[in-house]
Amino acid sequence: MSGIVPIPSRHFVGQGKCPWLIAGRLFGAESDVVRLVLADDQVQARSVFRESLLDQADLSDEEIIEAIELYGADVIVTLMLGLS
Repeated sequence: MSGIVPIPSRHFVGQGKCPWLIAGRLFGAESDVVRLVLADDQVQARSVFRESLLDQADLSDEEIIEAIELYGADVIVTLMLGLS
């Protein structure tokens, strides 16, 4: 059986017109996290994904700055797929 199955909006983070599937992690994390994101474009989708990870990790501003200084970024995106 094949066909399109709609995904309810409650499974997404963010607001926008385009659905995205994004996988990635915070620097230092051992495994990727996957999020369904709604955003108007790729830049917004990446930003929503980053904020979602940082909110979940509950890091201080100092810890985020330290990761950026040490690694050049605070989030690694390993997969970004537009679903529309």
